[in-house]
Amino acid sequence: MVRQCRVYRSSDVDSVHFPVFATLNLKLKRSTQPQTKHLSSLSNTDVSREYAANVSSKLKATSLEDQTLEAMWGHYKSAVDFAAREVLGKHFCAKKPWISQGTLAIIDQRRQAIRSVDVEEYRRVAGPRRRSLRHDKQQWMEQVARTGENHLLCGEIKDAFASFWQLKQKCATSAPLKVLDGKLLSDRASVATRWQEHFSALLNRPTQSPPDAVVSEAHASTPDSTIDTLALTITEVYQAMNKIKAGKAPRVCGIYPEYIHHGGSDALCTLHKIVTQVWKEEVVPEEWHQGIIIPLYKGKGSK
Repeated sequence: MVRQCRVYRSSDVDSVHFPVFATLNLKLKRSTQPQTKHLSSLSNTDVSREYAANVSSKLKATSLEDQTLEAMWGHYKSAVDFAAREVLGKHFCAKKPWISQGTLAIIDQRRQAIRSVDVEEYRRVAGPRRRSLRHDKQQWMEQVARTGENHLLCGEIKDAFASFWQLKQKCATSAPLKVLDGKLLSDRASVATRWQEHFSALLNRPTQSPPDAVVSEAHASTPDSTIDTLALTITEVYQAMNKIKAGKAPRVCGIYPEYIHHGGSDALCTLHKIVTQVWKEEVVPEEWHQGIIIPLYKGKGSK
């Protein structure tokens, strides 16, 4: 957008050009829209088989013999992730799905007025454009609210919250945060640093030794032979895998539950080897220790 523009007299040179000085206001846009994977396509039998075969070929490309636990987990994670990208692909989300065709026609008319430098037409279309956009958004919000209410009446809680989540307003800036000395932090970097300090002090507590009475009682106790202490079988891993609920957000690793469900027999065997290695070494991959913490303000007291 041109903020200021001024044309000066021609320079004292043999030229027909006139010097122009302008102040521009740049507005950068993203090159692509947010992308998500077609997880729902895994319910198709053919797509599920193709995904399982792709995962199997990637897992068989590298041998897991004499591999460390971190290497085994990294190989499994990359196999299911790259297979999902190749088979499922990505699709572009609609930026503003509530805009109607009539409003798009008004926007295009306004765009044509800008290109033809028709100031009167540009100003005339500005009002109908705003009113049409406001009407389309109101109609869309009412439709989404009615859909969410119908899901609630049918007992479909997940679909209801998915509908209501579309009505949530996006906040571009973070809310101010109060530090211990009472000072308010408003910039995003300072707020993130303060949250990191808070959770580091909250979760990283020093370990305490158990009482002497508990230690002596543990040494005096006898092992219970009825408790199974053997490594997990592949059947137990399969049963635990089926208990994972689909439709959940991925963790730090980026693996969706659907990736594990439709990975196939080779992916199950690889996961069983990883769990068996964890059982023997009594350690887990470093990524399993990480989590995503989302602080939720309840609207009471100071932040």
